[in-house]
Amino acid sequence: MTSKITKLDAVRKVAEQKANSSARKMAEAREKQQRDQQQLSQLRAFYDEYLEQFEQLSESGMSVSQLLDFRVFLDGLEEAIYQTEQQITDSSRELHERQTEWVEKKSYSDSIADFEKRLQQQAVLERSRQSQKEIDNRPLPPSLFD
Repeated sequence: MTSKITKLDAVRKVAEQKANSSARKMAEAREKQQRDQQQLSQLRAFYDEYLEQFEQLSESGMSVSQLLDFRVFLDGLEEAIYQTEQQITDSSRELHERQTEWVEKKSYSDSIADFEKRLQQQAVLERSRQSQKEIDNRPLPPSLFD
């Protein structure tokens, strides 16, 4: 029984390492998604600010070249916003995959730990029963019968 527990302990440690590694990857994916979300918020704020400037300047009059420059710049911001939204979609998918992977590995690790604990409890019970059996099988000293 002890060798089973020793072997299972090694398997449990490997499973825990994999679960911990998976948790780190999940945290990295969550951080990337948060960075992407923050970048998107900044880009949208920047876009809104420049759009407002564009509208104010266009009311007061601007040259065609200024108008084209603003339009090109705003188009570039729109493209950056679109690409960042795509990155968020990708990072959300990655985060979901990492969460699923972590749940599976953590569940596996926990089940091995639970099984190992039951084996250890069973070994203690078995040793206790063996000790009691040895005590029960000992001959009583003759002085008890006098």
